[in-house]
Amino acid sequence: MDAGDDDAIGAALQSRRIPHGRSSRARGKHGKGGGGSSPAVFDPMRALGHYEVEIASKAKKSSEKQDDSDSSWLEIHELTPGEDGFLGSFMIANKLHGICILAGSRQGLASIIEDLEDQAEDSDDSGENDESHSAEAGSPNSGSDASEDGDEADRQSNEIELADERINRRARAFEKNSFRNPKFWLKYKAHVESDVQGTSSTASRALESDRGYIIFSNNACQTFDGTLSAASLGWDNVKFTGRKVRPRATPCPLTWTGFDELEIGRKAEPDEEQVH
Repeated sequence: MDAGDDDAIGAALQSRRIPHGRSSRARGKHGKGGGGSSPAVFDPMRALGHYEVEIASKAKKSSEKQDDSDSSWLEIHELTPGEDGFLGSFMIANKLHGICILAGSRQGLASIIEDLEDQAEDSDDSGENDESHSAEAGSPNSGSDASEDGDEADRQSNEIELADERINRRARAFEKNSFRNPKFWLKYKAHVESDVQGTSSTASRALESDRGYIIFSNNACQTFDGTLSAASLGWDNVKFTGRKVRPRATPCPLTWTGFDELEIGRKAEPDEEQVH
């Protein structure tokens, strides 16, 4: 995604003039959450970046490596392929390391996960048909120059329509976050560094999948509060906070479906992939 797309989408979000729920005068000139200027319209690109995370004391007590200042972080890398949520990675208390998906609603989160898993299945199926498609593409084109010009014009028109739809889809996906402090539900897959006995690295690592949420203090997306659960660590809605330390995000190094391939000898819970 290039800078031109981000500029165009940012302009579209501003032009929609989405209401903010309360006037800035009622909140004060710094907007919701205080502590600095906050944009009147939520721009999802502001959420991208690397956050330093602080977890609640009861979660720290379950970690033997709590003294490492770099042991807890969250990075929101990029928008999901449908541009209706975020992909992120994280490390919590040197115990929990994995990938997460964030969306503005539970329903949206379930839809994103379903789309990602469907796309993975489709890509596997399409690989079987690559050879036949490439053979057809190798045949000579007997069309006239006029026909080629018409095809090019149609292609450009379609690209413009698709770009407009992308802008509108992204604006709709994050529209509700401009009525309140931006809140995102999340689901994650992570490796858990447990304290089981034994020297085998696979024996001491389990795959956890659970949920949580984060709420940014305002539209500037500099700080957030949230909760996270992890059954294998005994965490039930453990509170944590985040502070942005680097606004520039990097590409996500993990994939949602590919993360399952790292699992060894674990059976999924019956309702694990259902988002309520």
